Amino acid sequence: MEDFPYGFFPQLKNTEKPDKVVSDLFQGKAAILMSGAPYALVAPAVFIEFFQGFEDYSQRILTSVFVRITRTLSALLVILATPIYLCVLSYTTAIVPIKLIKVIYNSRLGIPLPPFLEILTMEIAVELLREGGLRLPTPIGQTLGIVGGIVIGEAATKAGLVSPTTLVVVSTTVIASFLIPNYEMALSIRFLRFPMLILAQLFGLLGVILGFYIIVIILINMNSFGVPYFSPFAPLNYSDIKDTVIRFPLDKILRKPKSFK
Repeated sequence: MEDFPYGFFPQLKNTEKPDKVVSDLFQGKAAILMSGAPYALVAPAVFIEFFQGFEDYSQRILTSVFVRITRTLSALLVILATPIYLCVLSYTTAIVPIKLIKVIYNSRLGIPLPPFLEILTMEIAVELLREGGLRLPTPIGQTLGIVGGIVIGEAATKAGLVSPTTLVVVSTTVIASFLIPNYEMALSIRFLRFPMLILAQLFGLLGVILGFYIIVIILINMNSFGVPYFSPFAPLNYSDIKDTVIRFPLDKILRKPKSFK
């Protein structure tokens, strides 16, 4: 059904909330209900919607704006934090203050792995813990994720396999990924870390900029059932921007978006 079946990003939303489905129907979208499935599919879906929680509309304006900005920044942090950290270690040390560089390099004394393999190993370990926790019952899965992360991180640091600075950076990106409210979008953002790491290793900061530029181009060129995926930013629609990263009062946004013709 999707226009871009091999794309990175989801083009359909799935939800178990009836109120969310009704809200999307009033915006001119379609809901697909399947016998035996516990959720509904909603189409079309644009990129910015995956960072909006339905509870945003029942909160104060400033609170919901703060939460949405935090989610957007967390997505950028997940994609860019470890590649930029790798660039700092391998190529562009001049962009970081000298005192901070001394702390980073002192923490890496005696680490046998090169920075790329060190970061990649920690990222893979985190993904293994996360996916393993999802396949277990909720109490056991949460315990595995928390205890496993602490034990592995502490053991790897004490054994001298991973530097404390790397552990802090990777842990920060893991926490930031939990802020994205939609699981499919969070999974896509997490996947993009690995191509960005490879580009950072091959081309340095230029590779990070190139990778981010390619992601933006993909977002602009995608469509979801005839609707531009990066709307209302591309093409720019001022009236629909009122309910994107920021949120205007409800009487200004309770209408059908112009992006969904």
